[in-house]
Amino acid sequence: DEMIRMIGGGDSTQPFFGFLSFTAPHWPLQAPSATIERFVAQYASGYEVLREQRLAGLKQVNIISPDTPMSELPPKVRPWDSLSESEREREVRSMAVYAAMISEIDRHVGRLFAFLEQTGRDENTVVLFLSDNGAEGHDLDETWPADIFPQIRRVIDTRFDHATSMMGRPNSYTLYGAGWAHAAAPHLRMYKAFPSEGGTRATAFISLPGHEGRLPQVVREMITVRDVLPTLMDFLGIKQAPSIKAQLAGHSFLPLIIDGGGVFEGAEQAVVVEFLGKLAVRQGRWKLLKLPVPYGDGAFALYDLDADLAERHNVADEYPQVVEHLLSAYADYKRIHGVIEPDWVSGY
Repeated sequence: DEMIRMIGGGDSTQPFFGFLSFTAPHWPLQAPSATIERFVAQYASGYEVLREQRLAGLKQVNIISPDTPMSELPPKVRPWDSLSESEREREVRSMAVYAAMISEIDRHVGRLFAFLEQTGRDENTVVLFLSDNGAEGHDLDETWPADIFPQIRRVIDTRFDHATSMMGRPNSYTLYGAGWAHAAAPHLRMYKAFPSEGGTRATAFISLPGHEGRLPQVVREMITVRDVLPTLMDFLGIKQAPSIKAQLAGHSFLPLIIDGGGVFEGAEQAVVVEFLGKLAVRQGRWKLLKLPVPYGDGAFALYDLDADLAERHNVADEYPQVVEHLLSAYADYKRIHGVIEPDWVSGY
């Protein structure tokens, strides 16, 4: 409603920039009860069935290659047939709430697009949609460990109703867990807060007016959020002054989506992701990754993402020069940005 009001119904040639940042589907998961009920039956078969369906669907629409394997289940995910009836009920309810939130986002974004069409702006508006991370797989004990966050946890435990029947309502505090997070991206390792592909490879799509017929179906190069501003400036024909360009770490990915495979200057950029003692360095096809026990062994592992998107096969011994190069890139990043590595990892 607010975005529609700000754009307004006046001169459709007046430029505007709108940043619509939804809180949904962040935890605590909450959605209208009627929307939740629409999805309960859909997920009754569990996350292991859903992950098979999602993997097949990704292959069918050519987002991943036909020979892409399933990634391993996260360490703490229990087989669906080992859960009790009450545990399954809670799991199904949590996923239904999440799906309801996504459905509500879809409905309201649809209202915005309908408004753009009604006011003649739809054919002259760049639309970029992206998520900030992979699926969220942490449970309450990992998100807010009582020994680390006693006050917050006390509030959550005492002020919210945790009954299964209340999940998704305004006074509930629901997270949907690792099983469903894995099913959301079954070809990738782990989920949010991990620098593995499951935590950092996020959904994104863009629509450029006048170029819809020439856009490729899927862009496979590594693009990061820091490439967004240079791309929009490039599309609008805004030249970057030398003083500004020096401050922008990203590059325009416009050649990839207009020229259908043009030169993207950021294709071989080294990208470092470090979060609470977890670390990754990505450059091109190579990914250097360090995860704590039990998710890894605490040492650096090297993965060739062109051949191993699920990060299952450590090839560090085969390519020591690549490891050395990526470690050097991380050392530069660490020095430039003053990174302090923690000596412990919180539940998150």
